[in-house]
Amino acid sequence: MVFYIPLLFAISISAGATSTTKSTHKKIVGIVHPEAAQPESLGPTELRFRAADVAFRARFDEIQAREALRIYRELYQQNPNDVAGTWRLAMAAYFVGFRLTSDDDKRKEIYAEGRDAGFAGAKLDEKCAACHFWGALDLALYGHAVGIFKMFFALGDLRDHLNEVIKIDPHYAYGGAYRMLGVIEQKLPGILGGSNRRAQDYFEKAIEISPVPAPDRIEAIEAIADLKALLEKEAARNIARDSALPEN
Repeated sequence: MVFYIPLLFAISISAGATSTTKSTHKKIVGIVHPEAAQPESLGPTELRFRAADVAFRARFDEIQAREALRIYRELYQQNPNDVAGTWRLAMAAYFVGFRLTSDDDKRKEIYAEGRDAGFAGAKLDEKCAACHFWGALDLALYGHAVGIFKMFFALGDLRDHLNEVIKIDPHYAYGGAYRMLGVIEQKLPGILGGSNRRAQDYFEKAIEISPVPAPDRIEAIEAIADLKALLEKEAARNIARDSALPEN
């Protein structure tokens, strides 16, 4: 399944790079234009998802995004044992929850729905990289929504699922599991176990196995960029809060 979205996603893999002229310290992970992505046949086993897939490709239209989620949800409810339906629901839940939902309680509900669907798919098929990946993303977003310190208790499961993606297919989503692990290590406070060194290692592995994203599964890189932005915003709030505290 191919989705259309122009994207620029850059990751610094060198701690302490202070100038944009130090190009050797940065890697451009991908620049993908809509015209570069050619539609592929969903195949006879995918026909049941055609309407939802078409809607999700147009997800930057809110009506289409919500319609995709509605159809994926209905299909999942009709057949919860359909693995291909589980990760699609998890994927759509991320997008609608993160991009289109402002109510905190509703957002948590949507993330939980996606998390549960993705992990249900992983139980049905332990080799479903997409199930582990999208379930893990929804778990990360749910953990952040309920509180950064509460997220600490989900880190073990989160890392386990991402490591499963690496074992099953390290190339999935352009090394998406490595990228997500890197973002988490980079943005997680040190007190919760974050590590810039490990983040750099993860980013380098992702770039090594998939230096330039092909026009397939672009939505995964988009999702990781969203998670990165969310954790950066959280870090900025923490810095602002700490700077407002009296020194004594």
